[in-house]
Amino acid sequence: MSDIWNFHPLLEQQIHQFITSAPQPDENNKWFKKFGHKAISLTCNENLEILSKKRPNQECVKKIPEPTHSPENKRRKIISDKQQNFDEFLEIVENSPILQFNYLIEECLNDNSLFIKLAEQLSTNCVEKICKHVYENKNTNSVFIHNFHKFFIPTFLKRDYSCISLDILVRAHANYPTAFKPLLHTIIKDLDISNKILQEFINSIDEIKQTQLILDISDIELTAEEFVNNIFSIYTAYKNSEKNSQIQNYILNNLLLCGHSCSNDKQYGRLLLAFLQAEKQLNMCHNYGNIEKIIEINRTPFKRPCQNAFKELNGNS
Repeated sequence: MSDIWNFHPLLEQQIHQFITSAPQPDENNKWFKKFGHKAISLTCNENLEILSKKRPNQECVKKIPEPTHSPENKRRKIISDKQQNFDEFLEIVENSPILQFNYLIEECLNDNSLFIKLAEQLSTNCVEKICKHVYENKNTNSVFIHNFHKFFIPTFLKRDYSCISLDILVRAHANYPTAFKPLLHTIIKDLDISNKILQEFINSIDEIKQTQLILDISDIELTAEEFVNNIFSIYTAYKNSEKNSQIQNYILNNLLLCGHSCSNDKQYGRLLLAFLQAEKQLNMCHNYGNIEKIIEINRTPFKRPCQNAFKELNGNS
């Protein structure tokens, strides 16, 4: 006869005690007289046999506790300790960022991931204090300054779009121009950073600095999506800049790259017109056949002015 009941291994000993200590049935009961002896005997014997067979192997069925010093427990403890240490570090920096600035530098130089974690979790007020201190103290460790602009600032800009963000860019550009270039590269390529931050920064600097900025941007290879995301910023810096062949070719190549996808984009039409007007004076590019094609497919209010500028351009060439 097959097993009638299957009990959890941890309960088998208790079930065995219940079966062996159960009271004897009433032999005068009419149903017991007819069926009871055989059924009770068979059932009890089989269940006792099943339990007795399983008991020797019960320890194999039970889950063996994981050793205290197992690799998995060690890993969990390391993670837990590391998180606890970071929470304590975060609290120290949050409560006293200037007094603990040297401690902040030391810890971040030992672990670059702290730049990102701090930028994600420190209060805006604390970040503002740290940035102000960084830009007002020129003797700060150069490796820290590099990583601060590489990791900390981009991470903070992803979570914050405010006057503080603009102030950080202005100070970074003025105080650490070498560190600002890779920061600009990150800002213009990272689609998670609001493009309005760069727009406002460009509006805050003069035409000479805008020319240098568009030159720096021209060293960055952009995808069509990245170019379109920053097209108004690029237009703003470009329209006031002093043009040269590097800038003109960069603008043209990106206009050609995005001509079809941006046929209805007003900002694209505005940049195309600015390029054609500049080219009338400079005549630095020689790819006018392709320019005519992107003008023809353009569907913005700037199409007609672009056509007129292109006719003048062809007349001058």
